Amino acid sequence: MSIRTLILILACSVCSIAAADMVGLEEGIESSTSDVRLPGNSSGYIVLRSCPDCVELTLSLSAGTRYSVNGKSVEYKDFRSLSLAAGNSLNIYYDPNSKAVTRMRLRGNF
Repeated sequence: MSIRTLILILACSVCSIAAADMVGLEEGIESSTSDVRLPGNSSGYIVLRSCPDCVELTLSLSAGTRYSVNGKSVEYKDFRSLSLAAGNSLNIYYDPNSKAVTRMRLRGNF
């Protein structure tokens, strides 16, 4: 067996071990500001569907949730007021175990 073959076998073994240990930390939903109503404060809940035929999903907001608008970090009150403009892109990322929102991204023309 050549040294190249041995290195290739070793590399494949290491890659398969590393891939087996990967764990998803958060899930994401692409939505629109037209489809989601945000609560009045940053410790409330949002209820949404990830697709038209999907079951409703209830997610909780907390002090640890981060908010950004067009890549810039903002406070919840500013995020919420900008989200009232219908039709902008909204991405919601959450922990699938606790259903806690980790971060929300809003993109559009403001």
